[in-house]
Amino acid sequence: MIGHSNAMDRVGRAVMLESVEKGARLREAKTPRVGPGQVLIRVHTVSLNAFDWKVVAGVLKDVFPYRFPVTIGRDYAGVVVDVGEDVTRVEPGDSVLGYITSPELHRGSLVDYLCCDEDECFVSKPEDLTFERAACLPLAGIVGYRCVEA
Repeated sequence: MIGHSNAMDRVGRAVMLESVEKGARLREAKTPRVGPGQVLIRVHTVSLNAFDWKVVAGVLKDVFPYRFPVTIGRDYAGVVVDVGEDVTRVEPGDSVLGYITSPELHRGSLVDYLCCDEDECFVSKPEDLTFERAACLPLAGIVGYRCVEA
């Protein structure tokens, strides 16, 4: 179902950081349009971690490049609302959870609509898992998994 128009023409919201000095604010944000190989997700729930407050406070400015405006958040759970050409893993209506892995701080999960490449870090959400619990898994789950492996 390519071109799912009722999500693509909406103006959403995002929590953005215009600069470290000004702090994060809720702003209107255009809903991204999918390109080839991309997925548009209606974000239902996010989780915030120590990483996120450190981004807002500027603690990570010497570790990660900031490209303003920076949208806050990394973890999310939501529903696929649109897919671009050549997407094969998901389709509109699928529930997913994921984590934004970009080393550059610009795109974040505290948005109404998130566009990402199909090969980015997201997986199908198990049916018996709530969106709230699913959004808490990505970063904490990765850290827990790495600790068990170590």
